[in-house]
Parts: sequence; C-alpha cells; structure tokens
Amino acid sequence: MPEGAGARTPSSRLIAYDVTRERPRTLLWVPYVVPSLDVLAAGSVVFTAVVPRQNLREMRFVASDATGAERAVEVGHWLSRGTSVDRQPVYAPGGERVVFSSSRGGNLDLWSMSIADRSVHRLTDDPAEDWDPAFTPDGRRLLWSSNRGGHFEVWMAEADGRAARQLSNDGGEAESRTGPADGWVLYSSGTPGKRGLWRMRRDGSDARILVPGVTNHPEVSPDGMYVVYHSPVGENEEVRVARVADGSAVDFRVAIPFRNLPVSFGLSALPVAPGRARWRPDGKAIVYVGLLPDGRFAIFEQPFEPGRDTSGERRVVALSEGELITESLGLSPDGQRLLVAFIERAPNLVVAEGVPGLAGRARLND
Repeated sequence: MPEGAGARTPSSRLIAYDVTRERPRTLLWVPYVVPSLDVLAAGSVVFTAVVPRQNLREMRFVASDATGAERAVEVGHWLSRGTSVDRQPVYAPGGERVVFSSSRGGNLDLWSMSIADRSVHRLTDDPAEDWDPAFTPDGRRLLWSSNRGGHFEVWMAEADGRAARQLSNDGGEAESRTGPADGWVLYSSGTPGKRGLWRMRRDGSDARILVPGVTNHPEVSPDGMYVVYHSPVGENEEVRVARVADGSAVDFRVAIPFRNLPVSFGLSALPVAPGRARWRPDGKAIVYVGLLPDGRFAIFEQPFEPGRDTSGERRVVALSEGELITESLGLSPDGQRLLVAFIERAPNLVVAEGVPGLAGRARLND
C-alpha cells in the first residue's frame, strides 16, 4: 500500500450516458478530484478541481521542561512550498541534505535538497516511477522502489543516483524497502503467493520471507536487530516490530484507525494511510503518524523496550495545523530534527473548452 493519500491522486471523468442505449461515453478526463461541475455552453464546462500538493516542513525537537523528559517540536520552517507533491523524506548521513520523492519534474522521481540553501537536484530521471528512498548505513548507496521494469522492484545506486541497478526479482510488487541490517536489505512484497516482509543480500541474492501476510513500510533499527513495519488489521493500520534474525514478533503494537479526508477537501471517501514509522537514532523510541481521539493527525513518540509495554508512555510531539494532513516523515541523524510531508488540498475553479460531444447547458452538479 502506498504511504498516504499523496502517493497517487484519484482522477475524474466527465461521462455522457445515453439512456436509450444504456451506454456511457467519456468526454473529458482530468487528473484531479472534481466534486462539482456545470456546463456553460456546448463544448464548454466549468468545474471545481481539488488539486493536491505536498510540501516538506522541518521542525526541531525541544524539551518542554527543565529535565528534558517530555519532548515536543517547534513549528519550524518550510523547506519546500510549491504545487508539487514532495514526500517520503529521508536525511542523508550527516543531516546536511535530504532525499525525497517528488512530482516537481513532471514525473515521480527522487530529488536531493540542501538543508542550508534549499538548492535541489534530480537523482533519478526515468519515465517510470521512482520513490520511497533510503540510504545504506554508510551513506554511500541509495535504495528505492521503481517500476521501470514493468512492476515495482527494489533498486540501488550510488548516493548521487549513478549506476542504478535492480536488486530484487520479486516478479510482482516489491516495494517499501529499508536499509541493510547486517548485510540484509528488507522489503515488502505484495505479489500474490509472496505477500510479506522479505530480506535479501545486498546483491539481491538469498531472498527469504520473514513475516508472511500484508506488510508495509519496513524500517530497520539502528542496531540492525529489529524492524518496525505496518500491517492493516480490519479498519486499523497497526505498527508492529519483529526481529530481523528470524521474523519473530516483539511486544510492540499500535493500532492507528484509517482516517477519511474532510468533506471540505472534496475527498471524503479517500482514506489516508500513515507513512512509515521511524526509529530514533539511539533505537530507544519509535516515531510514527497517528490520530488523536478527536480525529486530528499527530506525530507520536513511544519508547521501545523489548518485553515491556510502553503504550502508556507514548506522547504527542507534533500536531497538524488547520487542514494540513501529516503523511510521511524523516528524522535527522542526531535526532534533533523532524522533517514532515504535509498534504494540502487546494480547490481551484477550472474552465475546459472544446470538449467533444458536450451539448448545451444543463445542470450537472452532484
């Protein structure tokens, strides 16, 4: 499952339906959600288009009391603020730049941004989709998911995007990869008959399943011993932890209800799935996107201690503002900064002319 609603945006079609022949015919396709429309004249239509955009905001952790026992984040500043979809941020080792997936070039590719001056450069430039980046622990290699071979597989390249090569040979939908753990690369497979959390060598060999079933967004702990991942259960998305060595479960489980976007966005039927959880650099806590009891999106931090229930110690470290929707996040190597991708849905009034087969004025609002 792609992270969040920002992964792929629904499209809309204007359809003429011949009631005598009971036959529909598509007149117009637009890559946006269209909650309402009206015909102005023959061949001319006006509609409301809910256009998605997603931008990155960096925040800094601060102590809320003298002991530093409670943590929160200050609002911070926007690193990107455009009309593209920028998401799935990950800090490079050293924390001086960030890599993320973006539609800013007209295609879904990986981009790198300097934290200091916000300069960007493209790392992948392929007609296929490239997304969900991660670094190897030494920072010398970049991992991501790409469907440039016809379906999603795990790919690896130099940190600057050079010398890209396919690692996995899942044959279906191998996505949501994570960096090596003691020589292993972990990824999720959605291929029928192979669904689950897998691990393979850095050369793509010796692939074996760790956790069977529907799994998403694996993230290896800093010490390489554990992996946190998501798994849908009923109406919830659960954050779980397993051991990398054998896939056995660890006593850590958080249920996050799916949340439909507010009606004001014109997308009330579209659920938002939380982005991947992240380990704090010391491995002592897990940071994840969740929901407050009142339905607001928030970022939580929860201690991780194998064998001990820490659910009573989870705390909110950041809240979404207004109608911003928290989707995916990244943590800096020093654990002091948080980079969040927020979804916004901006309504726009659009006029389309020259629509073939569109007759005279008639009210078509929903």
